[in-house]
Amino acid sequence: MIVAGIDTGMATLGWARFDTDHRRFVGVGALKTEKQSHKSKTDDQDDRIDIVAEALHGVIRCSDIVVVERRSFGGGVSSIGPISMCFGALLGIVTAMVPQPPVYTVKPQTWQREIVTNAGKRVNYAAVERVVGGYIRRDADACYQLDCIEPGLRNHAIDGGALALMGAFCLHKCRPIGGRIRA
Repeated sequence: MIVAGIDTGMATLGWARFDTDHRRFVGVGALKTEKQSHKSKTDDQDDRIDIVAEALHGVIRCSDIVVVERRSFGGGVSSIGPISMCFGALLGIVTAMVPQPPVYTVKPQTWQREIVTNAGKRVNYAAVERVVGGYIRRDADACYQLDCIEPGLRNHAIDGGALALMGAFCLHKCRPIGGRIRA
C-alpha cells in the first residue's frame, strides 16, 4: 500500500510517498511556485494553482491513502486563501479518481508529537527533521531525492514524509474526510 503525505501550500508544496509493504519511502519532493508580479493576483493564483494541481495529481494518482496536514485558520485572511485553494485542488483531483483513495487530515501538533514523542510544550523541529530525514535516508533513491531539494524547501518534504508516516503507522490518529468525496 502506498501512502501519500502532503504538506499543502501554493507557494511551497511538500510531499512524500511511503510504501507500507516494504517500509520505505518511494518518493519525496517539494515544489515552489513564484509570484508573478506582472500579473493580476487572480491570474497569478490561477497559474500557480494549475502548477500545484499537476504536481498533486502526479503524487496522488498511484497512492492508496492520502494524508494532508489539517488546515489552520488562526492567521490572517490572506493566509487562508492559498492553502485552501491547494486543499481544494487536492480534493478535486481525488474526486475525479476511480477508485478514490481515502483522504485524512491530521493536526500539525498531533503528527509532530507522534514523531518526537518526548517533546515538551514546543516541538523541536530539528528533532522532527532528524527523525523523519533519517527514515527517508534509509532508501538510496529517496535520500538522493531529498538531497536534490533546495535546502530552504527540504522542511516541506520532511513534513510530507511525517504525514506519510502518520498514514502508515498512526492512521487512527488522523481524521477521515467524510466517506467518499462526491462530485
